[in-house]
Amino acid sequence: MKKNRHKKESLLNKRVLVKWIDSNLSERTWVDLEDYETDISEIESYGIVVHENERSISVAGHYAVGNSNTLEQASGIMTIPKACIKELIFLSFGNHSYFFHDGKRLVKCNLQEF
Repeated sequence: MKKNRHKKESLLNKRVLVKWIDSNLSERTWVDLEDYETDISEIESYGIVVHENERSISVAGHYAVGNSNTLEQASGIMTIPKACIKELIFLSFGNHSYFFHDGKRLVKCNLQEF
């Protein structure tokens, strides 16, 4: 019997919003554990996927296309374990609409609104 092998689409060079869970360092000193409470952090990272493997993706907040004077470059790269990703949203920037985050959610708007 043949196994159904779907070709997985690469995330490389895609513009994304990644919602992911991170650990939380809430205290930097000794803590009385009797009443201690904490929670994990929910993080949102925006950018271009510059690297992907089986375990993680790397998202760059700043990206420069290579040209005759310089190589392709990136800055502000965050590597996120795939096991920590809650949601991954592809961001598309067409001729007529853009997305922005209003503090609660992604909002689509017309270019004229900027």
